[in-house]
Amino acid sequence: MDTGVRNFSILFRDVRLLLFDAKGQFVKTLFNIGPGPDEVDGFLDYSIRDSLIYITTLSYQCRVYNFGGELQERFKIPVLTNGFAALGDEKFISAMYGWGEGDINGRVEFFDKERVVRVLNKPYSTEGSIPDSYPMGKEAKFTSFAGETYMKETLCDTIYKIDVENDTIQPVLAYDFGKWKSDPTKRYNVPVQELFMKIPYTLFLGVTKQFIYLTTMSADVYKRESIDALCIYDRVNNTTRTLRLAYSKEDVAKIKSVLKDGFDVEKYKYFVPTSLSADGEYLCALIQQANDENPAIIAVRLKQ
Repeated sequence: MDTGVRNFSILFRDVRLLLFDAKGQFVKTLFNIGPGPDEVDGFLDYSIRDSLIYITTLSYQCRVYNFGGELQERFKIPVLTNGFAALGDEKFISAMYGWGEGDINGRVEFFDKERVVRVLNKPYSTEGSIPDSYPMGKEAKFTSFAGETYMKETLCDTIYKIDVENDTIQPVLAYDFGKWKSDPTKRYNVPVQELFMKIPYTLFLGVTKQFIYLTTMSADVYKRESIDALCIYDRVNNTTRTLRLAYSKEDVAKIKSVLKDGFDVEKYKYFVPTSLSADGEYLCALIQQANDENPAIIAVRLKQ
């Protein structure tokens, strides 16, 4: 699931896209699932650009909606997306669907409405065979801020900026968790069962003019235990802070005033962000309610 805050609206993804206002009141379902003429069949990805929402599907189609839920345009695209961003001027980027043959078929595709413009080989390698390299979820997450687009692949410890003019990517931040990394172009040579205990999993939240935000997770997948923390990299001063944000008594009271007994204080002691708003002003988290399958969104405004 993804969350985002933009233009005083909240866009929530489950199997569809749901639109809420800034107070958390449901506004509308952006589209219905199905094969009908006004429905979306095989929803894959979405991207926000210039106050428009671009949606890609399994049928090689892109649909463009405004925040009022009105369909503005639809057109065919030449690729299946697995992580996707609209770059403007009818240009797009996606991580490739599938692993490729021997990791040589590329990882990133630049394309327009008619054709694939450029394919880039991935700049790193996961070690071991495919089952041992722990692929999961989307191959890449794209996020935009102030007209610029950034990318982080799931198991690559580098964040890239998209160079739209030259159809390429440029590294912005690379981080190394230490002695387990065997080669600069590879990730970490550790057994799968020890991967997240020794090497934190990092969730790329987003970028602002001064900061890059990540959530790091050290986990024992067998015990189902994890320690999550917010990591903030200062791009101006080249410094990093890692911290856990505990809910205060006032925070708990405010959350419980809305969720009542649906908020488990013991289970959710810490605010663990899952996304950064499109304007760079809010960190957002998902809270799975104790007595309800529907998660709640909590947004925390960052100090200016």
